Amino acid sequence: MKCKSCKLEIFGVTLINHLNDSYHPSCFHCLLCQDVIKDPYFTDPKTNEIYCAKCQIILNDREKKNRDSLGFCNSCFKFLSEHDNVIIIDKEKYHNNCFKCSICKDLIRGSNFSREIMTSTSSNYCCNSCLYSGRVDKCPFCNGVVLGNSMFVPNFGNFHPKCFKCSSCQVVIKHSSPFTIGKNNKPTCQQCTSNNSVGAANK
Repeated sequence: MKCKSCKLEIFGVTLINHLNDSYHPSCFHCLLCQDVIKDPYFTDPKTNEIYCAKCQIILNDREKKNRDSLGFCNSCFKFLSEHDNVIIIDKEKYHNNCFKCSICKDLIRGSNFSREIMTSTSSNYCCNSCLYSGRVDKCPFCNGVVLGNSMFVPNFGNFHPKCFKCSSCQVVIKHSSPFTIGKNNKPTCQQCTSNNSVGAANK
């Protein structure tokens, strides 16, 4: 058995780390300060370089400004690094391997997707394969994909909650709020209603 650090044979006491690498106890040291590690240690997930707890704190402090400027992935919420392949869409950032279809969970590549904006920094995405297979509803008002919260209206379909509006005053008709269907076959809120059939929007 050879030491991972010095490459010499190990006789006697052997230290084996969490990666199953073997070391002489005196060869298992921090990359930054070079002190022998006897206490808990940290491993860089990308390089497998080993740091003692004290140096890990120093490194974290050094990288704070850089981490803050790079931001985090909108899918896994882990901080982005300068070595990551990042997909940026408006204010949203994703690891290359985190940008997935909300329906089939497959990775999305290129521009073959549809998007449903939830907030100014958050969206749901759907690959074209799921979109064209009929597995995804489209909002009857805006014709956009419905991937998150929706409002189902019998005989109309699934709407984005913000899209189901009164055809007269354009005010959003909320869940379970009364509405009527006018002669133009469009919804009208209670305040604007006339003597037409009454329905209710359901979750």
